Amino acid sequence: MRQSSTEKEYWDAVVSAAETRIRNCFSSTFFQERNISIPDQQARCFNLCYALSKSGRVTRRSHVAIVGAGISGMTCAVALTMATDCLVYVYERDEILLRRLREASFRYFHPELNSSAGRDGASISGDPDLLTAFPFMNWSGGYGWAVAEEMIRKFDHYRRCSCIALSMGEPIVKIDSSEEGVMVSTARRAPVQFDLAIDATGFGREKGSDLTNDESYWHSGNPRGYRALTIRARRSRERILISGNGDSGVIELAHCLIRDFRHEDIFRFLAHNRHPSQLGQWYQTVQASLPHRRILSAALDDEDERGLPRATGVLAWYWTMRELAESNPHISTFQGRPPGSTEPTLYSLIHSQLNRYRTIDRVARGKLAQVEELASEKLAELASADVANVARDVVLQGIPRKAIEQVIRTDVRVTMIGRSPTVYSMHQAPLNWFLLALLERSTGFEYIHGRLTRRAKIVGNHVQTQFGRFDRVIVRHGPDFKSFGRSRRFGRRIPSIVADSTHQLLTHWVVDRDRKRFRDVFLEHFRSKRWRESLRHNGGFEDSRERELHLREPSVEHRKADEFLLVLRGTPSQAKAITLYRRFKRAQTPEDRSAVLIRLMTLTLREIKLRGHLLEPNKRPQSPVP
Repeated sequence: MRQSSTEKEYWDAVVSAAETRIRNCFSSTFFQERNISIPDQQARCFNLCYALSKSGRVTRRSHVAIVGAGISGMTCAVALTMATDCLVYVYERDEILLRRLREASFRYFHPELNSSAGRDGASISGDPDLLTAFPFMNWSGGYGWAVAEEMIRKFDHYRRCSCIALSMGEPIVKIDSSEEGVMVSTARRAPVQFDLAIDATGFGREKGSDLTNDESYWHSGNPRGYRALTIRARRSRERILISGNGDSGVIELAHCLIRDFRHEDIFRFLAHNRHPSQLGQWYQTVQASLPHRRILSAALDDEDERGLPRATGVLAWYWTMRELAESNPHISTFQGRPPGSTEPTLYSLIHSQLNRYRTIDRVARGKLAQVEELASEKLAELASADVANVARDVVLQGIPRKAIEQVIRTDVRVTMIGRSPTVYSMHQAPLNWFLLALLERSTGFEYIHGRLTRRAKIVGNHVQTQFGRFDRVIVRHGPDFKSFGRSRRFGRRIPSIVADSTHQLLTHWVVDRDRKRFRDVFLEHFRSKRWRESLRHNGGFEDSRERELHLREPSVEHRKADEFLLVLRGTPSQAKAITLYRRFKRAQTPEDRSAVLIRLMTLTLREIKLRGHLLEPNKRPQSPVP
């Protein structure tokens, strides 16, 4: 973990990287548009919560509002309460938790699929039931409905014994900065002040298209939906166009070309190279040999006034190589590498833009951002060819050829289009490289470097595009990155050139001289005394190990306690309500909980009777009696 002059300054810098233009309002995504899978986003949430608590922005006295009760919102809520025992209010606009994940009955989710797991040098396990390794809120590989159920059960368990108030069906309509924090306004309640807010609304809706009746990535995956039409003449094959060669596009390609393919079947098509144990070693070797990995992992040693590196990734790599070349003019900087290879080509491109600047701090931030965007596009283009060369060298020795021929479909013709020069991309999960290598050698699918234009249109029962006429079009272009926190008002407060390393857990090992061992203080920070107490509420289950958990859902009493606390926010009775709410969450017996709940209910009724018109200005108040 990179450290600045003091640890607090470092965590202040991490916090500032997530702050929006609304002061004290933070984005759980860190404004990133890469590495956006479930485990990547959970890692960002843990990093943000750790930084908020270590920098002193969140303490036990803090009141935190979280916008969105998806997996990010759940993770942030539990992480903050376990680390600091603060009060967290989670607002979800939907009436059902994790609706999209629940409805993804044919979508298979896995820590090593569609994520950065393995992209950063770690080996891959090939275990279909692999469990994540977070401090808590862990989940194992499975279909969407199963993952959703596991996450909700764990979230409900932590809600029973920590100060997390959940409000369903209540969208946030406005967030404004105030003298002491932020003012949060919902559709049902008057504005309420919080110490800070976290936008956990995700990355925006999925990009759609009028050219397809395939509604969403979340609703696809049923093998029956990919079968060719039986009324078609036998001599003609159904033509399918897949737009987008990201991870989800690769899975759509597999569904179209492999008979009755299911997402979890990807583990059957791994190249084992004689022994399964060698797969992870091969993968680590491949990662180390890819030039774009070395380039993206670079960072300058010097920092700016906020403790952040002045440049990371392609810019930091360029400046490091430039300093090396200037200090050793008699030695070729890229000795042994052909002129057209990735590193010399990328260096020449950036040098043509920055050669007149002696140091990086003399370059305007806008200029740096412009050069970084240009270089990143070129790097993605070069890396595509590098990954293609590596993937095509894979020896597929673990899969009999006859078995492959039996599952490959011959009744369809598939064309895939994408933005990378080859079908391979550095943004794809490496597990999908194996699958692509298999499909490339065993099927006749066509890949075209391009994108759909607005001139594509539906003509009769076909879709006419610049690439030809197709019977079916599948569009996988990812999210549009326009969510609640993506508007201009909620954009990044301080523009900065920061590496996309926030999806990696910032582990922090120290030496315990008394016990003579290493300690992970990042892990211990979250697995606090409060967390250990929460385990005893369920007989001592271990969130990071158990896959089958018998967890209790919050009762009607718990839901009513949340509602009473939300109603009393911003009223003269708020302090007393918080005291009663904490006492309710720590009650050990049903009798104690009922007694505290009655006091909360009485306090709520009294406040509504006196000030109901202030709580619900546009609605007639309703009695919160259970």
